[in-house]
Amino acid sequence: MKDCWHLFRASEMASLREFLKRWEYRNVNLSRYFFTRKGLFKLLKTSVLYLCTPNEKLEALLLKGPYGLFLPIFSENYDFMDFGLPGDLYDFKTLMGAGNVIQSSEINFIGRIKESVNYRLMSQTRLIKDNEKDKEQLKRDGLTIRRATVADAQLLFPLQQAYELEEVIMDPATFSPLLCMENLRKQLKNEIIFLAEMYGVPIAKAGTNARGLYYAQLGGIYTIPAHRSKGFSQVLVQHLIKELNRLNLSTCLFVKPENTPAISVYKKCGMDDIGDFRISYLF
Repeated sequence: MKDCWHLFRASEMASLREFLKRWEYRNVNLSRYFFTRKGLFKLLKTSVLYLCTPNEKLEALLLKGPYGLFLPIFSENYDFMDFGLPGDLYDFKTLMGAGNVIQSSEINFIGRIKESVNYRLMSQTRLIKDNEKDKEQLKRDGLTIRRATVADAQLLFPLQQAYELEEVIMDPATFSPLLCMENLRKQLKNEIIFLAEMYGVPIAKAGTNARGLYYAQLGGIYTIPAHRSKGFSQVLVQHLIKELNRLNLSTCLFVKPENTPAISVYKKCGMDDIGDFRISYLF
């Protein structure tokens, strides 16, 4: 069924939007590369978008993104075992998406997989209600929450550095403070990040790392060890989710399965475990 893949056509815009409304949470990173924040279609010059329409119905998307990114979204009925890859698309560096879809694609990259990391995909299924007890707790603990700006980069850097070393960087020897700061500034400029301070001292942060048409993907969520298991992270994430819901965006994220404290927090924030998510890095 490889012949079902074709390049996106402008006449398919309505079908594309309808498909994303149902399935975007499975890979928000995909739609961030061809929709502007105002919802206008604008495919990056470094990206190629393929659609798969067996029986004239859109069932899958595949974005060949910048930096060798391989970003698929499939409906619940199919994976790459059904369709294969479109054309001769094999020059990828990173495969990212729903666990079953990425695993079924890896047969095309035998001998090239350097490392694979499995996560749990979580998506918002419930709205958050205001909790007066949370507001009282903030006052008692001297905690304030506000949106961070680029001017807060130096203030947030220690948290960002700790987050990357704990959750992102596989080999600490490869950590680059300059690159960390550069990425942090970009995130503060382009994403929505909230900062929790206790008597003016930063103790936690939470934000988005990708925004699509209907969903925002949360990421970079970090609380310093001394203030974990106190409910601060839950209050901060709830604050972020409420702001995104106000902007008509639902939320999703992926988290390491062994991070049970974080999973518990996200469930209390209206999110449910949807399934596997996987990132594979290629030689």
